Amino acid sequence: MPPLPRSRLRDDIARELAARIASGSLAEAERLKEVELAAELGVSRTPLREALLVLEREGLVESEVNRGFRVTALSEGRVRELYPILGALEALAVREGGARLAARAGKLREANGRLAASRGRSRRHALDRHFHELLWEGSANATLVAMLRGLWLQARRFDGAAERGLANFEGSVCEHAAIAEAIGRGDAEGAAARLEAHWRDGVEVVVGWLRRRAARLAPLAALALVFGCAAAPPAAGPTPAAARPAPRVATASGPARGAATSGLEA
Repeated sequence: MPPLPRSRLRDDIARELAARIASGSLAEAERLKEVELAAELGVSRTPLREALLVLEREGLVESEVNRGFRVTALSEGRVRELYPILGALEALAVREGGARLAARAGKLREANGRLAASRGRSRRHALDRHFHELLWEGSANATLVAMLRGLWLQARRFDGAAERGLANFEGSVCEHAAIAEAIGRGDAEGAAARLEAHWRDGVEVVVGWLRRRAARLAPLAALALVFGCAAAPPAAGPTPAAARPAPRVATASGPARGAATSGLEA
């Protein structure tokens, strides 16, 4: 197989790292060790750094002068920005879907049924995403699909999805059911309106979860700071006289030795 063009390699690395960030395997605020990552991915640092710059433009990582890159923290502000956009774009996909989407109403009901019966945060989030993907998967509008995939990836990073699962599980299932029924009736406009409301309502639900999480973690962060300060080495200062090496003195019989020796040559 011929070597991948650099731009394609960069994009492949960016997709892999973005998936790790979204899944939580690269944790919030984690500093990225470029040498280790390059070795793990089997690439040089040049395409890795290019990929990190792509992710920085997308808001998934941030750089600090002389300190490299780290994973961006969860963000209430980004949730407020992203969710209405996702709602508007998914609503557009539903309006454009027409008969093609109406024919998938059964799949939407089935996907929502699996979600309703599911257990576990990561499983529920995966099934929720699958339901939403069915709304625009296979759309003739390739640009719209690409935008939705990228924004979903960002949303998973900033809304804590890997840790949260679904913040309002029962509400999501009920709203999905109403959306699927409207699509099945051929009421694309009604389904689109319900979908936009679903995302608008989701903003406050997820922001509430983020705030509760922050309040829960704040005492732990304070303790870590206290213990980190306690474990820090003392500031450097003058060496006490007792700890200084013994002065070396010349003797008539040989090289200079310490005033008190252990029998080992310097």
